[in-house]
Amino acid sequence: MFSRESITLDRGPLAPPELKWGRGHSDIPDLNNYARFLKKRLRLWGPAHRRSVGNKIAFTFSPHDTGLSQEMLHGFYGDLKNIVRSFLKVDLPSDPVVWEYRGTNLDLVRRPLEKYLNNIAAIISVLQSPEDPLYFKLKRLFADFRKPSQMVTAELIDKRWRKNEKGLYYNALLNAALGLMAKMGAVPWTLTSLLKADLYLGLDVIPGKAAVLTCFDREGRCRAERWRSIEGRVIPCKWVEDVLDEFLREFERPWIVIHRDGDVPSSELEGLLKLRERCSVT
Repeated sequence: MFSRESITLDRGPLAPPELKWGRGHSDIPDLNNYARFLKKRLRLWGPAHRRSVGNKIAFTFSPHDTGLSQEMLHGFYGDLKNIVRSFLKVDLPSDPVVWEYRGTNLDLVRRPLEKYLNNIAAIISVLQSPEDPLYFKLKRLFADFRKPSQMVTAELIDKRWRKNEKGLYYNALLNAALGLMAKMGAVPWTLTSLLKADLYLGLDVIPGKAAVLTCFDREGRCRAERWRSIEGRVIPCKWVEDVLDEFLREFERPWIVIHRDGDVPSSELEGLLKLRERCSVT
């Protein structure tokens, strides 16, 4: 059901769910030190879902804007391979592919991506900062080609050479590795007790820049991450429906829970309501 009125839920803190890991193991996470808990469980039991990677990992970066060299990226990739092997039990290809671009000219990324599309498993894009103006353009470009991507900053890679920041470097590297591999299907953990709905859809906007859609299934696995450029703050519902078309054929009449962050414009709400013609929507 959709409600046009705001509601307030006051249930207090929710208990953490039981998580399922590799080899059939499960337990309840320690939220007081989740990072240590996560590392220990992955080392002991491995991820809930593994994913072999046969194709190459591609890097994109601007040497001029980031101050990095290809040699530095290869060093970073070596650390990434070790992290992925240790915690996710996956062997990445020996060497990455590196595509350089200059300024805002992303044709130097688009052209090789089109040419070698079937040989690329995922893309790591190195930005000059979290506020890099190319962030959304790159995300949209990779989404258009249906390639998993992970953004990292030049500052993160630079920490590799700072002895006093090694701990921060490896924690951030693990987060980036988990984010990338989860989008590729190597899921660290899933939920022991399945959720009730078939799909959970998260919608958000960066006004004037992008709409973001993330879809999870009842196990808690990420099924899709999509980006689309927008001019205002209204999410195009036809776009949402097109993305859902990838999954709706799996179900006779699925139950979908939609969470839209922030205010929902009336025109957007009307579009989302039309989804009820094809599925149960909450």
